[in-house]
Amino acid sequence: MSVVSVADQVVGLVWVIGSMLALVALSWMSNRVSTLAVLLKQHLPLLVSTVLIPSLLFYNMLTANLQLVLNPVLLVAYFLPALLIVLLLCLFSASSVRAERVLCSLYSNTLYVGVPVIIGVLGEKVIAYVLTIILFNTLLMFSIYTVLENLRNQQFNIVGLLSGLLSSCKNPIVISLLSGLLLNLLLSPGQLLSAAAMQNWADAVFVLALFTLGLSMQGIGSTQWFKLPVELWIKLLLFPMVVLLTSEYLLALESQVTSVLVLLAASPLGVNAYFLLLAQQKNTYAVGSLIFQSSVLSIASLSVWVLLLSFLSPAG
Repeated sequence: MSVVSVADQVVGLVWVIGSMLALVALSWMSNRVSTLAVLLKQHLPLLVSTVLIPSLLFYNMLTANLQLVLNPVLLVAYFLPALLIVLLLCLFSASSVRAERVLCSLYSNTLYVGVPVIIGVLGEKVIAYVLTIILFNTLLMFSIYTVLENLRNQQFNIVGLLSGLLSSCKNPIVISLLSGLLLNLLLSPGQLLSAAAMQNWADAVFVLALFTLGLSMQGIGSTQWFKLPVELWIKLLLFPMVVLLTSEYLLALESQVTSVLVLLAASPLGVNAYFLLLAQQKNTYAVGSLIFQSSVLSIASLSVWVLLLSFLSPAG
């Protein structure tokens, strides 16, 4: 990759990381103002997670090139490494912690971190490569969790699996992507907005998503910084490394596609993992700590991955 291209990626990375730090700090300070904190906590996360990001993803799926979105190689490049790690964790983990360990090692925060980082570093033009992974991220990871949890309880059955899939399909992100895909297949509308309008829309969502991430960190749980569990190393280092090796050397994907997949894999643990365990009345201390740790440490790890991907990209 040329010096100019690397410099552009570094500038984008500085913007993303600086914005993440500033917005998380700003959201933390807003919690010191009780009236503002109550309003923000009540309305902003709901607005971002159910309206702003789903609408952006819906539009991108509606107007996407389906040859890119429906490329099965993308799924193989991302989820084959995930399934290999699932097998390893099943072999070396006790049945009592297997389901939770798999979820915490592989479920990425595509909503508040993955999409904003990729847009900030690579630009809105690569969003088509993200859509398929986001769609299957929740569906597949939550389904694997459900299967492993049912096996632990010796209650596995097809009805339970289908119930888990149906629950995942109620996620606003999944609904927006599936509906956008269906309308794209039926209508093929093409681009409806200018590139500049799309970039402004994506930038606005980027800012609000990161601010909301800071709000979401409040009250999730305390953290033991001198205890870095194996799930953390898998999530931030091993999983993206295996995705990189699979994409770059096994499947020989374009460097831009590889970058998207690796950055999604390297994103911190998704906040929805906490709410999934909370809804099942499980102990949420460990997963809450992992969400906080991975979110903070991903600032450093994502920086390393972006720079590594920049130098691995071919010159041009």
